[in-house]
Amino acid sequence: MKCSANGPIPIADTAALPPFEKAEIVIDTTGAGDSFNGSYLGLLAQDMPEELRLQGAHSVAKSVIGHKGAIPPKDVGRPTQRMGMLIGLKPETKAEYIKLHADVWPKVLDRLSQSNITNYSIFLREPENLMFSYWEYTGDDFAADDAAIAADPVTQKWWSICGPMQDPLATRTDGDWWADMREVFHLD
Repeated sequence: MKCSANGPIPIADTAALPPFEKAEIVIDTTGAGDSFNGSYLGLLAQDMPEELRLQGAHSVAKSVIGHKGAIPPKDVGRPTQRMGMLIGLKPETKAEYIKLHADVWPKVLDRLSQSNITNYSIFLREPENLMFSYWEYTGDDFAADDAAIAADPVTQKWWSICGPMQDPLATRTDGDWWADMREVFHLD
């Protein structure tokens, strides 16, 4: 049985449960019960022990009440990392590069999504022909997700076409193609 922000109380006799972490921020309780029940049933279907079902369901409900509305943002629990990169573009390839990026191959986009890359944009500064790339990473292991992108054969083919059009900065870090940038300001 769910007992407000303090945590659930087991109805059946169970082993002693540790105290549940109380929700510190309560913005909107809409959906708290449904999220608790759905999580509990999902963990029950996985044959999780009662203690883990209660802890897991409480954790989900605690997260839900910290946001407005019954459905929290999809990246709740995972901080978004904003990443910016810079590279040059060879002037003679500009038209072809822009045309390619007007219709990026679906499998390249799928691989990026599977690797938790979202909100991806590339900007072109002319006449310098500098490109600024921005994306948001919502996963929890960028090195593994980045390696999965690099290992993808379709992405490798895409890079073999786009790479020769680019002009990497001499000041980039060894091993990088695009030069990483440091975020110094963000307004949410």
